[in-house]
Amino acid sequence: MTYFTNYKHDAVRIMQTLNRLTAIYFFAMGPAIISGIMYADLLIAGLLGPVWMPAVPIIRVLLEYSLFRIVLAPPAGLLVGLGKMKQTSILAIANAIAIVIALGTCYLTKVPLIIFTITYVVVMILAETAKAFWGLRILSVSPLQLLRPHAAMYVWLAIFAIFLYGLRQQLGGYDSTIQLTAAAICVGIFYAAKFWRKDPVIKDLFLTLNRLRKNASRTS
Repeated sequence: MTYFTNYKHDAVRIMQTLNRLTAIYFFAMGPAIISGIMYADLLIAGLLGPVWMPAVPIIRVLLEYSLFRIVLAPPAGLLVGLGKMKQTSILAIANAIAIVIALGTCYLTKVPLIIFTITYVVVMILAETAKAFWGLRILSVSPLQLLRPHAAMYVWLAIFAIFLYGLRQQLGGYDSTIQLTAAAICVGIFYAAKFWRKDPVIKDLFLTLNRLRKNASRTS
């Protein structure tokens, strides 16, 4: 991650950047991912047709992996941002070997595709966790120091998920259009509540998008 390159020797600034990125990821993607997990069957049936329904469990596993990625992606980029290319190469090689062994075993034993997908996701989560822990260790930072600032967001998303699950149960007998519309309204309410509370993550999100736009215009 290039976000950390300018702060190689400033652990405080790096942690501030990590916290901002994690908060932005949670805010921007959390509700959408949770909604996708809850309503994957209706979305697949509506967009792709019933022939794609066997893919629903796989889509749900990949979306659940995306939730882990929200937490793991920023710290997993620390090693590259800090210029630790040797450690990055070691972990990349180990990850590639683990994927070949795990997926090769799945292929040879002819396991169902869902088991194949779960195996891939587990290997990737372990690999990114290793990168994140190694990067945090270089900074002498514990994982709790990274997770603790986002406790409120975890609670928000947990409440959102519980409410969405209850809504799905209550509207289960209705047409899929009604169910998806209700879910979309819930997502809109979630974001509206954040804007109403003037959550700092909103400002960080727009500043980050503006910075990315300026960087893109410079390189073009």
